[in-house]
Amino acid sequence: MSAGNKPRLGFWQIWNMSFGFLGIQFGWGLQMANMSAIYEFLGASPDEIPALWLAAPLTGLLVQPVIGYMSDRTWHPRYGRRKPYFLVGAVLASAALLFMPNSSAVWMAAGLLWILDASINVSMEPFRAFVADMLPEEQHTEGYTMQSMFIGLGAVIASALPFLLTNVFGLQDAPGANLIPTSVRLSFYIGAFAFLGAVLYTVLTVKEYPPLDSPEDMRKREEKKGFGAGVREIFHCIGNMPATMRQLALVQFFTWPGLFLMWFFFGSAITRSVFHYDDSLGKFEKMHVYYEQHKADPAIADLASLVEQYRAAQPKETAELPDAGTRFANLDVFQSEMSANRERRKDGTEWGGVCFAFYSLVTFFFSFLLAYIAHRTSKKMAHAVCLCFGAAGLLSLPLMGSQYALFISMFGVGIAWASILSMPYAMLAPALPTDKTGIYMGIFNFFIVIPEILASLFFGKIMENVLHNDQMSAVMIGGGLLLLAAVLTLLVKEKTGVGAR
Repeated sequence: MSAGNKPRLGFWQIWNMSFGFLGIQFGWGLQMANMSAIYEFLGASPDEIPALWLAAPLTGLLVQPVIGYMSDRTWHPRYGRRKPYFLVGAVLASAALLFMPNSSAVWMAAGLLWILDASINVSMEPFRAFVADMLPEEQHTEGYTMQSMFIGLGAVIASALPFLLTNVFGLQDAPGANLIPTSVRLSFYIGAFAFLGAVLYTVLTVKEYPPLDSPEDMRKREEKKGFGAGVREIFHCIGNMPATMRQLALVQFFTWPGLFLMWFFFGSAITRSVFHYDDSLGKFEKMHVYYEQHKADPAIADLASLVEQYRAAQPKETAELPDAGTRFANLDVFQSEMSANRERRKDGTEWGGVCFAFYSLVTFFFSFLLAYIAHRTSKKMAHAVCLCFGAAGLLSLPLMGSQYALFISMFGVGIAWASILSMPYAMLAPALPTDKTGIYMGIFNFFIVIPEILASLFFGKIMENVLHNDQMSAVMIGGGLLLLAAVLTLLVKEKTGVGAR
């Protein structure tokens, strides 16, 4: 069987080829729900968060087109075309997940995020091309919606893990524990094994079709090419994108910053608006950890002696420490207020994960319905309506006064997420030349990551100088961007059949 003569595949065959996305989403889900909180636990301020997320889009910009180009030109009779990239990315990403929650400083967490995102991108991009490789055109929608289903399922488990470990399994932090909660650290360890296991399942259960060219033809063709030729081909493809791809690129350009702002700030926003975390106590948190670790020391008899000892032990941390004496009446008040505030932040962070799990659960179930809706209407109409649901969800967040009311907003986000993960790719695949699917899928990712890079580089200034670090306003701006993307989707002209080379 060759890639040019593809039979229709059954449900379980599509299941097997998509199962690896469950692991990939474990990696994404853990970082989306927890990285902003990890940065804040380690001392980052809200206006610093966007720049600290720069790893995700920048690694996608650099890695995905290169991996797409390489995987288009890879073939091994035993290992296949895309599967070697699935596996290498999974091994590296799993290692990064094991190290991430043990970060002791912001710079360390940021560096590990670069490694994690680069590795996830190595696995993820070939999975997008895998659908076009393995399925006939009439099953592309089913293939991408199956990926969407596994993305939703993986995100449900990954996002909810810290909450479940604390509230179902009774995991608690000891006094003076690491700033990063134990529930978060253990979730990353579980995610590492889930990522590698799910990708291994797909690698072992799916046999790829040989490419249209024989391995010998591919070898001879590659002998005439080098790195420079590959770079020239990437730029040639950028300049000769099919019309449908250009139109979808604009949709993606506004969709993904909307999501990115939600991932940046949702957990922090609800921690403050619903769980009432007090930012003014944030600068005392490291001193509180120090107190928990040294409170048995008889030299710490009152608040003044604690401050004096902490300043001596951590002079760099106390250069801008506010006057504790004007904020707390005594050591007991300090202990009580700081413990309660830290618990509010922990509760808000974990509930943010629950909310992400809920919208991912909606994505999981809605994915079964989405292909039917797209067939009955059109892919672009289905996508536009779903984006409107997502916009309504984010714009309605300030109206949600309790933690359970947040599920109403997240319901709309889940519908949008199901479509974002599948419909643009289902609209794009028929417009692409079959021998360049991987490289074009990588280039398509530019229109996700470039606006994310812009947000990472410049939105911090907007947060600081315009929004005054109001995280909820940032999330609502994301809702407005999703609404604009919905309007632009209606302008897309869908194409069937293979695009021009």
